[in-house]
Amino acid sequence: ACHARISTSSAVLGLPELRSGILPGFGGTQRLPRLVGLRKALEMILMSKLVYGDNARVMGLVDGISSADLLTTTACHWAKDILAHRRP
Repeated sequence: ACHARISTSSAVLGLPELRSGILPGFGGTQRLPRLVGLRKALEMILMSKLVYGDNARVMGLVDGISSADLLTTTACHWAKDILAHRRP
């Protein structure tokens, strides 16, 4: 539940709870289909499919990609842009 998501290209994103026998929750199953579409969301929710940062950007799961050493700086710039209404 955030306005923007920034990731590194090497980050691995997903809902791995199913691998432990736990159904995904905490809103991820509600928000994920809105971000990536129903087909991709079902793959991630039901099969614990993991996505790397570059693919996550293409899918719409993250809004931007940054290098690991500039991640905090990039996230702060995005937050300031959102606050100043320069980003949706």
